[in-house]
Amino acid sequence: MMNTSLLGGLITLAFTLTFVSIAVWAYWPKNKAKLQAHRLIPLQDEEADHVEG
Repeated sequence: MMNTSLLGGLITLAFTLTFVSIAVWAYWPKNKAKLQAHRLIPLQDEEADHVEG
């Protein structure tokens, strides 16, 4: 049976590796243009996005 501290360490390691993987993906040079386009989404006016007709 696994020791609880070993299990906790493995869970921490898994979350750390997941976080590092997401950070590497986010800062990878080929994703820069997509992320630059998405960074201003919260500042855009909703009415400007919808065309009424």
